[in-house]
Amino acid sequence: MRIWNLTPHPCNYCDEGQNQRTIASDGNVRVNQVQVGDVVIVSTIVADALARLGAPDGVIVLVPDTGPTCKRDESGRIVAVRQFIRK
Repeated sequence: MRIWNLTPHPCNYCDEGQNQRTIASDGNVRVNQVQVGDVVIVSTIVADALARLGAPDGVIVLVPDTGPTCKRDESGRIVAVRQFIRK
């Protein structure tokens, strides 16, 4: 098994027997921070169109979940949703 040190500097390791080993850097891995933009709530039809045409960068598209988890009145009309679906 090969141990990869992907920090920009050597890593010193000391086991329980007090044996020290230096693991040289094999390179550098970093994560870029991405700023997420706005969240939009739209109908399924609009969300499907945005999926085909491409939503603007950074926009999170949500649709109301109108399935069995939503709250309905005595006539069956939706009065509230309990969750959203990310498209």
